[in-house]
Amino acid sequence: MPGGCVDPYADATIRQSEELADSGDVSSEVPGAPDVDGDGSSDRMFTAGAGVISSTLVYVMRGSCGHFVGDIGQPPASVPTAERHHGLLDLRVPDSRMCEGARCGCEAGDMWFRFDGTTYQLDQAASRPGTEVACPDE
Repeated sequence: MPGGCVDPYADATIRQSEELADSGDVSSEVPGAPDVDGDGSSDRMFTAGAGVISSTLVYVMRGSCGHFVGDIGQPPASVPTAERHHGLLDLRVPDSRMCEGARCGCEAGDMWFRFDGTTYQLDQAASRPGTEVACPDE
């Protein structure tokens, strides 16, 4: 696993306080985080912020050691895929950025994050951004 052994909560608190200093939000654990490495134990995720300025940090666990493997923005969808890259589960994050301020609604998209051997990266080709729905009178 990349990176050193860290206490995931302490590490997430530091990382997210730097990224989200203006929001005043604090890091909280994502309940029911998936087993991203397939070892039979849930790994850990911590989220802070809201909307387009959110941060969800992913840690692969080895005993009590957490290894930071990336920031995927929003928490992932509750139904993970079986696909893996470099041993870690692909994560689908619903994209509803276009819903904020949309007068007549939006169609949520899907953002796919895949592990590149070092960190989770957005796979632009596999992702489909959300779109705002046009109002009937426009």
